[in-house]
Amino acid sequence: MKSRLTEMAVRNRFCLTLIALCISLGINAQNVPLLEKTLTIEFREESIEKALKKISRETKITFSYTSSDIDIEQNITASYKSKTVREILEQIFKGKVSFKEKGKYIILAKVPSTPEKTSSTVQPKNPFFINGYVLNSATGEKISGVSIYDTRTFTAAVTNEFGYFNMMLKDPQEENRLAISRKSYTDTLILLKEDTYAFINVSLSPETKPEVPPVIIKYDTITKVVQDTVFSPPVVMDLPADSSHAIEPVWNTKSMRDTLQYRKAQVSFVPFVGTNGKESARTINDFSFNVLGGYSAGTRIVEVGGLFNIDLLDVSYMQVAGLMNFNEGRMRGFQAAGLFNTNRKGLKGFQAAGIVNVNNGRSYGAQIAGIANVQTKQFKGAQISGITNISKRRMKGIQIAPIVNYASNLKGMQIGLINVADTLRGVPIGFVSYVRDGYHKLEISADEIFYTNIAFRTGTQKFYNIFTFGIKPESDPNDTDRSTEWTFGYGFGTAPEIFSWLYLNFDLTCNQLNKGEFTRAINLLNKAYLGLEVQPFDRIGIAFGITLNGYLTKNSYDGYYDIFTNYRPEIIKEHNYNNDTHLTMWWGFKGAIRFF
Repeated sequence: MKSRLTEMAVRNRFCLTLIALCISLGINAQNVPLLEKTLTIEFREESIEKALKKISRETKITFSYTSSDIDIEQNITASYKSKTVREILEQIFKGKVSFKEKGKYIILAKVPSTPEKTSSTVQPKNPFFINGYVLNSATGEKISGVSIYDTRTFTAAVTNEFGYFNMMLKDPQEENRLAISRKSYTDTLILLKEDTYAFINVSLSPETKPEVPPVIIKYDTITKVVQDTVFSPPVVMDLPADSSHAIEPVWNTKSMRDTLQYRKAQVSFVPFVGTNGKESARTINDFSFNVLGGYSAGTRIVEVGGLFNIDLLDVSYMQVAGLMNFNEGRMRGFQAAGLFNTNRKGLKGFQAAGIVNVNNGRSYGAQIAGIANVQTKQFKGAQISGITNISKRRMKGIQIAPIVNYASNLKGMQIGLINVADTLRGVPIGFVSYVRDGYHKLEISADEIFYTNIAFRTGTQKFYNIFTFGIKPESDPNDTDRSTEWTFGYGFGTAPEIFSWLYLNFDLTCNQLNKGEFTRAINLLNKAYLGLEVQPFDRIGIAFGITLNGYLTKNSYDGYYDIFTNYRPEIIKEHNYNNDTHLTMWWGFKGAIRFF
């Protein structure tokens, strides 16, 4: 009996382990970006249109493109084994088409052609866009966390978890040197000829040399830890046959990491006029003090500038400037400037500026600005500004601005006069909110006072704004003034879902009542509405419910007219307040039909 119980326990543990493994694999599969999905596929004299449909069937990806941008009738013959969708598309279009993921779609767009150069005038240089994968030459696996940087400008990129990188050289040369390095791999330098676009696959060789203890080398006030230099023979870059860009082989070098210098502190008056001199652009400082402005490779603890600070790589802990901070890397910590802060690789911390904050990389933390905060990549945190906040990618948090908030995809809250979002899971609080994938209702209704009302509801189901207008086409036959009674107003409400076809509504509205001309006194009809909306058909709803009405007027104004011309409800309360205001209350009803 005991052995049988032991066997059952082992079997149960095995089943649980197998289930956990399947769940883990399923979760990982869902997290793989569309362009990183791998497949094995073959094309034999097939048009590009058919090839894309074939890839779509294999990967469940939907391609979006304009036929005028792409020659879909062109035939291709090729076979791919365990290649990513990105690599296959690069080979098909040879750098002439760009790819962008959006939901379940991959959007294909034509890459603008480079204008022809003429010898008579000096032409501005076009940016050089470089992307590709870094692979282990021994196993063929893609390597994450590999550093790639231009040795002249220190423009840098790091491969993601799929071994992919992309970068842009704003000022390319005839020959551009890219340094590629990662711990436990042989550092490599490659040359790229000037162009406008290149897709490359680079292979790194794992280090095979024995471990050597670090050597301490002292240079005056500089202490630097390096590894013993090991000379490597020339190595030809191991490029796959399907690489879409030729790379000229160069010497490997073990001194690659030494192109950057590290110093405890530096003081400068203006860029390159200070203790680091001409070495400023390749020196990372622990402490950096700039009388007017400074220019360095990076800062590891504190940087202070009278006017500005410019860093080519990352900055940590604190950066303060009288006017502006400009970093090509990421800011970690506290950053403040009188005018603006900008970080190309994003922010992790707190950012404050007198005018604007801009982050072009994934960020976490808070942004506070006098005029605007702009986030172009994913953001988690708070944006608070004096005029506007903009989040162009996925955001989780809150936006607060007195004028305009915009978010592409927000999970959280917007508070502002005008709130705009493409997708919003949360609450927009403001005078008017528009969510493209949100709540939009055009309503035609009638109540006990006004028989013809039109309203527009916009926002989300959790919180929406209401703009109303109504008229009473009939008038009291005993009234000599036959002017039309009309009303306009504003309100807000919520519509929680009970079933997929049934919603609960709770609205608060306030309307100014007028007859003929605008009534130049308080003449407010306030309504609290509780009702249900039934949707018997798609985009059409029928709503009905009860209202609690509060009618506010001024005792000292004698120009009021009788609003109860056809139906006189039972008054449940009347009261005169000390501020010369009179309140009349009654129960009422409302019925409506809604569209969209």
